[in-house]
Amino acid sequence: MVWTLETFDQNGVLATRRELASVRKQLAECEEAAGNPNFGLPSAMITKIHFPFYSITGTCDNKKLVNVSKPFIVKLNWRGFNYKYGAWGKDFAIGNKHPDMFWVAPLNTDERRMETYRLYNTYTDMLLYKNQIEKSLSEYVGLTWNYANCGQGSGIILYNGSLYYNCYNTRNLCKLDVVSHKLNRRPVEGAAFNNWFSYGGVNWQDFDFSGDENGLWVAYATETRKGNVTIGKLDPDTLHINEKWDTSLFRPNATNTFMICGVLYALKRVSAHVEKIFYSFDTNTGKEETLDITVEKLADTPQSLSELISNVLQGITLPTLSTLGDNMKIVILF
Repeated sequence: MVWTLETFDQNGVLATRRELASVRKQLAECEEAAGNPNFGLPSAMITKIHFPFYSITGTCDNKKLVNVSKPFIVKLNWRGFNYKYGAWGKDFAIGNKHPDMFWVAPLNTDERRMETYRLYNTYTDMLLYKNQIEKSLSEYVGLTWNYANCGQGSGIILYNGSLYYNCYNTRNLCKLDVVSHKLNRRPVEGAAFNNWFSYGGVNWQDFDFSGDENGLWVAYATETRKGNVTIGKLDPDTLHINEKWDTSLFRPNATNTFMICGVLYALKRVSAHVEKIFYSFDTNTGKEETLDITVEKLADTPQSLSELISNVLQGITLPTLSTLGDNMKIVILF
């Protein structure tokens, strides 16, 4: 019995030491990540990528997405573990007003309303939760709260100094200047809203904004087309949809979509840790294609995918997808 207890104690000590060593390693990695913008990238990529989040003019040249690398965790969002959904990223516009700024916009615990957001001057500031500007979109009017200026769902984007999002409880698109806080809105006639045709497993994301080398986009569904995705090319100033493309993609069959070089890519769930990019629609040609590209994930269902236009790797434009799910900001490079 004594020998058994001694063995148990020894095993317990060894297990504790291993856990402590693991925690120390994670701490060291966090410290390195805060000071090294290339942390987490394969060494072969570091020589070709100046900084993984810089918005640098990319080239398309008819290249297609063929692979997605593994994700890594950047940081827990500032509101904590109870706020599991939202969006974050950099400004998508090429030559934008705030090239170093990062933004984070968690949804409330109802997984619906975007009520507050933060701006950070740099990537390091975001990692260290410092020098932030926090703004609220709700207003206390009379004896009640007014949420008319708030966002709905996690299909949010920052484009040339303005946040674009679905205005709360409407089929309106909102544009919010993050400096002046001036807000414009415009309805999308016939668009489904309030969770009619959101993505599969993702609530309230009736409008999904994307930015790429070609400009600002929004993916949504209409009542007349019974939930199939419509791609809209937006005028960033007026919120008018200048062009649109109707696809055969039933929106609830996808867990998310994103745009690269005018091509919409759609994902679907395979398992708790794997998604698949299974569909694309090229607005340049009007052609649809079936794909089979595996994407590893840390969250069960990605809530927001936002391409950050980055540098060029081996002649192919290298965007960055960012997603805020299960409280962690996850960066996927491809």
